[in-house]
Amino acid sequence: MAEERDLVEPTSDRSRTVKRRSRGGRPGENPYTAYFFLMPNIFGFMVFTAGPVFFSLVLSFCSWDLSSPLRYVGIDNFRTLLLEDSRFKLAVANTFYFTAGIIPLETAASLGLALLLNQKLRLLTFYRTACFLPVITTWVAVAIVWRWIFAPTGIANYFLSLVGIEGPRWLASSAWAMPAIILASAWKGAGYGAIILLAGLKNISEEIYEAGDIDGCSAWSRFRHITLPLLTPSLFFVLIMSTMGALQVFGQVYIMTNGGPGTATRVLMLYIYQTAYQWLKMGYASSMAWMFCLVIFAVTLIQWRYQSKWVHYQ
Repeated sequence: MAEERDLVEPTSDRSRTVKRRSRGGRPGENPYTAYFFLMPNIFGFMVFTAGPVFFSLVLSFCSWDLSSPLRYVGIDNFRTLLLEDSRFKLAVANTFYFTAGIIPLETAASLGLALLLNQKLRLLTFYRTACFLPVITTWVAVAIVWRWIFAPTGIANYFLSLVGIEGPRWLASSAWAMPAIILASAWKGAGYGAIILLAGLKNISEEIYEAGDIDGCSAWSRFRHITLPLLTPSLFFVLIMSTMGALQVFGQVYIMTNGGPGTATRVLMLYIYQTAYQWLKMGYASSMAWMFCLVIFAVTLIQWRYQSKWVHYQ
């Protein structure tokens, strides 16, 4: 019997040790240690992200000018926004104008850069770095440079004069201000998409290209029937990110034109900023922000809904 107890007791000790480890990890380890180390991030998220988001939702149903108490107005802000505010509708139209202009231009530029950077060239690391530098440059510096480029006596009009074309007053023209901002934005953002698409190009197997060469594919056929279909997952990601960024355009418009001339470039984010911090209509600005959030969600949902029709995964 003593021998049997000796055989059983170590087994029970091991089972107790396993139970202790399953509850708390290593023996003696506090299971709440991880939460302790996560608290700074959780606290920062609750105070600086979740809290303001919830407060803005409350504000969207109130009237507040920062000095007087909150006054509940129900859905009056949203009713005014959708039915009476012509400036809001113009800002939405300008935002979609910018988005419709920059998405194809920036995507085409990103794809072209990615194809060039995928070649076996000397100083390739330098070229890749140079293409990405505009992405990490602040909009303040970039917008000031592009304001100089689009000045009446700037570089853009100088090159147009070389071919006998009298350049417009870009940023002072209602017709040309938005195209000028689109060009500047595409120049700055193309490098980001190029890096994503370059990673997608590197992921395409060389065996597929070898099979195409055996079948006698030309360079255009290789691009159309091999590269482009297999690159669609990366293109879809670039499209999603570019669309969300374009709908939130603010910095370049604020610095280059401040919504002018007139209201030709007043986009939605700029109108929200002006409503909140210049006219002190915090509740009305919050209602616009939530409407804007719904617009971005709807556009992204549509893109996800129809991705299966053109995105091909290997």
